[in-house]
Amino acid sequence: MDQLNHRSTTDAGICAADINDDPYEGVARWLQEVGRRRFPANRLPLASVVAVPVRRWTPSRTARQIAGEGLALAALVAAYLQYYFLGVMLQVLTTRSVIVFALTAMN
Repeated sequence: MDQLNHRSTTDAGICAADINDDPYEGVARWLQEVGRRRFPANRLPLASVVAVPVRRWTPSRTARQIAGEGLALAALVAAYLQYYFLGVMLQVLTTRSVIVFALTAMN
């Protein structure tokens, strides 16, 4: 009868019953315990979310700031396009030109 109460061990010393145990059993017990607990009214889990007042939307930038940022963006685009077209113009100028003379017979 004493042998029935003890778990059998393998050659490596690992209990065979430990291998078949559910690894999430402790987590399930913890969740059940947390679900049974009662919280005081001032310590509800969602009390901080409920107590937050609603914020009204206010514009974060003025029209002058938006216009200034648009102007800066336009100046940046213009500078980049000038640099780009200068490069294209230099590429066109550095291409070798081939002049071909076509002789025509005059009668």
